[in-house]
Amino acid sequence: MAKRGSKKTEVKKSEEKSDVKNKESVSFKIPNFKQMFLEPSAFLNSIEKQDKYQPLIRDFVILYIIWFIISLIITAIASKVPFNSELLSGVVLGFVNGVIFSVIAPFILAGVIHIILKIFKAKEGFFNTYKLIVYALMIAVLYGFIMLLVGLVIQFIIPIDSSMFQTITTAQDQNVVMQAYKDYIKQPGAIILLIINLIAVIHILVFSVMGIMKFQKIQKVKAIFAVILAWIIIFTLLVLLAVLTSSQAAIA
Repeated sequence: MAKRGSKKTEVKKSEEKSDVKNKESVSFKIPNFKQMFLEPSAFLNSIEKQDKYQPLIRDFVILYIIWFIISLIITAIASKVPFNSELLSGVVLGFVNGVIFSVIAPFILAGVIHIILKIFKAKEGFFNTYKLIVYALMIAVLYGFIMLLVGLVIQFIIPIDSSMFQTITTAQDQNVVMQAYKDYIKQPGAIILLIINLIAVIHILVFSVMGIMKFQKIQKVKAIFAVILAWIIIFTLLVLLAVLTSSQAAIA
């Protein structure tokens, strides 16, 4: 009887553990951003045992949706654009494209970095690279929140004149384009946003390097080179895609 009782207790405990795991896989969990920013090593230690794609995909998509909604609200407040059916269709299309992008982009970026890491004989599997990239992109989204809020405050206190961008996109003379960039950067609000962007890039690069060193068991120099090379490849592909798209539009 005692053995039967102990077996039932063990079964109940195992069922309770499985219930807890199921709840964790379903419920949205906000990352510890404070630890991510101030104690990256401790944060990386805390996610070391994560081994499932689903929670990471879910958390990043939900975080993106929150950012998308807040950005819409802030943009509406700042621009005062009247709401109509055309705007609604654009918002819906942007939302759908954004959700698809938030699912696919981490896999593409992680894939590029992982291929480079394999050249340097990285010891761990793809998931360890993917996990790190998702959290690095979460940091990028958080900086997106900061940029939105700071940009909104700037527009009310020291508005930024963005008319130079029209010159940049339409002018054929490179000297005119360079002068337009200089005129834009000279504005105090633009300088503040530029500084925040630079801080974000450095933060994401440092976090990515630390994570790759930990999760892929490679040296710092190799991790730095892999991250920088991956971003260069991604940036080059995006530029090529933009050039091809613009050329096709011009032909049409």
